[in-house]
Amino acid sequence: MTTRSVGREAAGWRQVERAQQAGRHRIRYWNQVGFGSKRTSRPTAKRNMEAGDRFEPRLCAAPKNLGDKIEIRIRDNGTGIPIEIREKIFNPFFTTKPAGEGTGLGLSMSHDIIVKQHGGTIDVETQLGQFTEFRIILPRTSPR
Repeated sequence: MTTRSVGREAAGWRQVERAQQAGRHRIRYWNQVGFGSKRTSRPTAKRNMEAGDRFEPRLCAAPKNLGDKIEIRIRDNGTGIPIEIREKIFNPFFTTKPAGEGTGLGLSMSHDIIVKQHGGTIDVETQLGQFTEFRIILPRTSPR
């Protein structure tokens, strides 16, 4: 085995490692979405009562090719996020859950992974009583 082939193998392993890291982030994100939906079950039950059981919760994920980037939109039709909370959701240790039920690290970690590690962006758009949508944009190539 020559030095050149070892370099190629190492480069291949770095690509595999990046793909695995991205996969782990996706799993963490979807776990966070699941925990978020549990947290919002009480408002959803209230909304069902107000709508006469006509309310049907929805969660949609829509990827889009932006050429050298990819956009992923995650949208629900829940109760929305109040502005005073929206300003803090990416802060470490911020949580709206009762003590002992959450660390407040989920969205903070997601933000750091998307922005700092992958050179992407994450934004949130919400309207009270209507929806919340997270928009994630990731570069197709690593910023490193």
